[in-house]
Amino acid sequence: MTDLSKIYMPITADPFENNDSYTEIMPSAPLRPYIRCFWGTKRPVKQKSSGIVIPDTCMDIIFHFYEESSTSFFCHIDETAHIPSSNSNSAEYSTFAVRFYPWSAAAFAEYPDMNIPTDRPEDIFPNLTRKLYEVVSRENAIMERSKAAEAVLYDFLRPENQSDDVMNALYLTIILGGNIKISDLAAYTVLFPRTLQRKFAVQTGMSPKVLCDLIRYQLLWQEIALGNGISILDAVEKYGYYDQSHLLGDFRKRHLMTPAEAVKYLHIKG
Repeated sequence: MTDLSKIYMPITADPFENNDSYTEIMPSAPLRPYIRCFWGTKRPVKQKSSGIVIPDTCMDIIFHFYEESSTSFFCHIDETAHIPSSNSNSAEYSTFAVRFYPWSAAAFAEYPDMNIPTDRPEDIFPNLTRKLYEVVSRENAIMERSKAAEAVLYDFLRPENQSDDVMNALYLTIILGGNIKISDLAAYTVLFPRTLQRKFAVQTGMSPKVLCDLIRYQLLWQEIALGNGISILDAVEKYGYYDQSHLLGDFRKRHLMTPAEAVKYLHIKG
């Protein structure tokens, strides 16, 4: 099976962010096809908004640790950007999270159906969530938490939960920049469109059409954010938008701002 992480590395609204409130740790090589990164706080911080959250096509298991309590969340793939609301609770907390690729959360799930509408990780990963909490809560530094989490994730890894058909369809989607019709994806995988849609829903929680559109947006944002100098007109042709207005409208829908505003935000944050 192709390692899709070698051709697709989704990014956030500020891929260069690295501070006490947010930092990313790359997993070791054997887990890189499945784990985009570990992320969290370097030290306990006060509750505050974390800035704009864009569709990075990833899923996350997130733990917040307070002095005498903790919370956990499972985040499905977002379709649009949002700005998290600030919590009125001023207590210090630390965060640790596991970020999965769009195809890989199912590889760790005991109930491998990403279409389940829940924000409780224990509904999909009951034993994994319990074990992750157990080992991560013993540590304070994010590097040690990442190492402890890796050992647990190795034990729960089930690559057979990933559909070859979905992985092949995602490979074609990525190399074509998300610019592909679902009928062509179905033909490529030799499946009926409805069958492909069902398999996508189980593994990613999304329809093929929506995920293709999100991957197209992500690849465009990567070119913009990483400074490859692509022009809007060139991007229209490369990513199969109808025209400049279509591209800008889709980008604003995903990012809440224009490409120029997104770059300015990136520089301000950086």
